[in-house]
Amino acid sequence: MTPDTKQPESGSPGGRGLGRFLKNVLLFLASPFIALGYVIALPFVGAYQFIKLAREARARKKAG
Repeated sequence: MTPDTKQPESGSPGGRGLGRFLKNVLLFLASPFIALGYVIALPFVGAYQFIKLAREARARKKAG
């Protein structure tokens, strides 16, 4: 190994590494609730898209 090659610095165990670990644990624990929110919102978003598409088609039919 040549002297100009840099080694990656490992994070200190008590510093940034602990914060990153806690953030990952919290995101892991919150992920089912985030997914549940997406599952609940999906039908409403889909219905909105169908209504919007129908309105655009009706407006296009009236204009042309």
